[in-house]
Amino acid sequence: MTNKQKIRIEVQSGFQGINDIKEHKVREARSIYKEQQIKSICIHIDLFNGQVAFVQLDSIEESDVHFITRQQMEGQSVFTIDQNYFKWRLLDPIPNLEDLELSIS
Repeated sequence: MTNKQKIRIEVQSGFQGINDIKEHKVREARSIYKEQQIKSICIHIDLFNGQVAFVQLDSIEESDVHFITRQQMEGQSVFTIDQNYFKWRLLDPIPNLEDLELSIS
């Protein structure tokens, strides 16, 4: 028997080696998880080097990231995605999601 679970997916891209996630997206994901028990995954594509990061937004704690204001992002508060989140390169075969070791349990 399969345990079905809803997961929200945010897809975004970075450019010129800048890979940030907006603070309001993290806060929104935490709120949705708290109210509805729906997890949120951000699939972030770095267009500069062809890597893909998978970040579970709802599990990010305030103390886990340092938000900064980026003028390139219209002055929005963001955090830079750690290199450890990049699990796949676009030119590689499509991975089995279970092999990516995403902590979506």
